[in-house]
Amino acid sequence: KKRVLCFICEHSDLVLADSEFTAGQYRKTMDIDPIVVYDFISDSMQNNTLYGEKIVHVTPTRAKGINVTLDIAERMSEREFMIVGSSPSKEVESRIHTLSNVTYNGYVETMSRVYNEAKFVIVPSKWNEPFGRVVVEAGLHKTPALCSANGGLPESVGYSEFVVNSNNPEGYIQQ
Repeated sequence: KKRVLCFICEHSDLVLADSEFTAGQYRKTMDIDPIVVYDFISDSMQNNTLYGEKIVHVTPTRAKGINVTLDIAERMSEREFMIVGSSPSKEVESRIHTLSNVTYNGYVETMSRVYNEAKFVIVPSKWNEPFGRVVVEAGLHKTPALCSANGGLPESVGYSEFVVNSNNPEGYIQQ
């Protein structure tokens, strides 16, 4: 797969990347200089008139750091957490059910309602996210996001105060 990608990129007149982080990966591994074009996100989402109290996690997978979020929820039992997105693994689902301060809403068609219920969004991704779309969408709703320092997330959030340089739950709690 990598050879095909390299061939296509090397023989293309134009290569696009979705963040400076991704462009840097192309520069490093393929010696090409892509143009950065950020995700097209409608600014019609800017409608947060409600400011909720929930801590929201989108996509309950290990790569997206769901275990970090659930560890935080265990330590912050006085706070309400909402998990949205595709079905979690059986292990994660079982863990969610043991925490009385965590609700799982499944796939949500329109995220505006979720962002309106959020005090902030937590994005403790463990993998190098190419770009943090959830971070930008939350921002359009005037909902802050606290994210890991992995991949393009720091670029998406824009403020170092909202970046946690640790996959340790305590790093998020202290932030």
